[in-house]
Amino acid sequence: APGFYISTTTLVDKTKSVTDPLRYVDSESIPYIVLPGNQTFGAKLSDLCIVYNVAKQKMCGGVFADTGPRNKIGEASIAMANGVGVIGNPKNGGQDSGLVYIVFPGSSVGWPLTADAIQQNAITAFNKWGGLDRLNSVIS
Repeated sequence: APGFYISTTTLVDKTKSVTDPLRYVDSESIPYIVLPGNQTFGAKLSDLCIVYNVAKQKMCGGVFADTGPRNKIGEASIAMANGVGVIGNPKNGGQDSGLVYIVFPGSSVGWPLTADAIQQNAITAFNKWGGLDRLNSVIS
């Protein structure tokens, strides 16, 4: 779109041209997380994840879609922020603490996916992992 800046992601739809904005993951509609480029904890691009807001007890499923700076963790898409009750504005949104990331290495079901498919598959992976009972035992 002329006059618009497209933020690229490491995860891409390889069927699209590098000049096509649809090649990259849309931060406003797809919930995703960013992991440090030097430390992905065994996860591969398009693996599923869950982000949980402890204070608001809100959860959102997502995918690992981008790599970021070394030793910096906590970045997520606008859709992920909104999904867990955090202000999703890249300029003045975010939250410094109280969010738990759970990444499921080897859980990719392919790419691209719709936001609904991401939620369904991430919740399935979360429940297989142990669900809220296990999460509460980890954060207690």
